[in-house]
This record gives sequence, structure tokens and C-alpha cells, in this order.
Amino acid sequence: MQPHYDCPCKDPSVCQLGGYILQDDGTVRRCEKYFKWKKNQKIIKKLQITLPKQFWNKKFPNFETYNESLKKALEKSKKYATKKLWNKGINLFFLGGYGRGKTHLAAAITRHAIVSNESVVFITGPQLGGEFKEVREKFNKLKDVDLLIIDDLAGELENSFLSQEFFNLINYRYEANKGIILTSNLSKKVLENETIGPRVWDRLQEKSVFIEIKTPESYRKKKRDLLDI
Repeated sequence: MQPHYDCPCKDPSVCQLGGYILQDDGTVRRCEKYFKWKKNQKIIKKLQITLPKQFWNKKFPNFETYNESLKKALEKSKKYATKKLWNKGINLFFLGGYGRGKTHLAAAITRHAIVSNESVVFITGPQLGGEFKEVREKFNKLKDVDLLIIDDLAGELENSFLSQEFFNLINYRYEANKGIILTSNLSKKVLENETIGPRVWDRLQEKSVFIEIKTPESYRKKKRDLLDI
């Protein structure tokens, strides 16, 4: 008799043999379908742990590019992700008004990094705050991940202690050649002089790429207009 090369259970999620197939000659072999499914499940779990639920489906292919600004933003984001430029200490800034697709692209890069088995932390600006001990512990955990994404940074760094911890974080990652992705609806000028501050800004901009998304209307509104209902 010929050995069975097809997955006998058809659905890897109900496999009772842990990904191995018993063949007619009494030997066993790996079920590649099962291990491919298992790997995909691990990626999904990491995505679900790393990203807020509303961003789980944000990918490069479903990013709508209805004008040149969005096309360029997508192109640069793909290049950053494909070349894993965060491992060269290069930072990426997404700037633009609310609903311009900044977080979608940041989440798509997060997905790419996780699939590539990189360690990633995705955190929002408001989540940076907290009590003294909590902030210090939190920032220590952010130091050594391969890629750090800080989404929707606004006025959180006005607190002097938080500002100092942020500088320590940026300086550490700068010297370790570990990149950061930042998204904000604030302008470069406001970020430099009011939000981040000149000292931290000087560290950041030396190895940073700025993507300013300029669209006449909200990316979210445009996507709603495309819904066929």
C-alpha cells in the first residue's frame, strides 16, 4: 500500500496526533499542512497581543491609495518594512491630521515585523503615562525590543519626569541602533518645540524619515464612502 501523504483530518485545528501522520508502513512523518497552520496561529496570537483589536486587519494590501500622498506613504512604508530599517536605527514619523491612515500603515509594518519574527511593542501616547514606578518599569521594557511603535503622540510629554524618561529611552535606542515609529497629528515644529523638545528631537531626527500624509479629507471617511451598502 502507498503511504498517506495527504492530511488525514483535512482540518489542522482538529489534529489529534500533534502534526504527525502515521503511514501504512508504520512510520510517521511531519504533516507540513499542520505545521504551516501552527506557525500561522502563533503569528495571529502575537498580532492579537501586540495590536489593539481594531488594527488586527490593517495590512499593506488593504490600504487605500486614492491620491499621490497616500501612494508615496505606502511605498515608503513597504520599503521600511521590507528592509527592516528599524534594525539600522532608522526612525519613521507619520505626520498628518486625524484619520489620514497613519496608524493603518504603522500597524501594517507591525504585522510585517511580527511575521519576520521580530519583537515589537505597539503603544499609544496616552499609555506612556502612569505612576512613577509604573512609568520607569514600562520604559525599561521598551528599550530592547526590535521595533517600538508609539501611536498618536500628542501632549503626553509635558510632564517633566515623563519627558526625562522619554529622553532616556530615545537615547538608549539611538545608541543601540534600534528604530522607532511615531505617529502624530502634530506638525514638526510643534513636536520639536512643544511636545518632544529640542533635546530629544535632535536625537530623533538625525536618523528619521518623515512621511507627511496630506489629504483633503479623512482617510476613514473616504473608506466609509467606498462601502457598498
